[in-house]
Amino acid sequence: MSSTGSGEAKAAAPVHKEKLAFVEAAVWENEVGTEGRTRFRVTLSKSYRDSSNAWQNTGNLDADDIMAAIEVLRRSYVWIAEERYRRAKAAA
Repeated sequence: MSSTGSGEAKAAAPVHKEKLAFVEAAVWENEVGTEGRTRFRVTLSKSYRDSSNAWQNTGNLDADDIMAAIEVLRRSYVWIAEERYRRAKAAA
């Protein structure tokens, strides 16, 4: 997390998102150690409307969401692999 000028903590934004239907994968970047290494992590969520018709998010998936989850995770994996390659090439 980074901090703002007002002293309040502000959550970092994902570096990449993949969405299919109501399922979304968000890719987060974290620096590891003092060597400047980067680790990517992925969170998976599903959007739905609650009883008051407001949008909510959950980590719970229905059986019908599984194929969309597999696809957004696959796309996230490809993006991470390409990003690592791009960074390695730029550093060389």
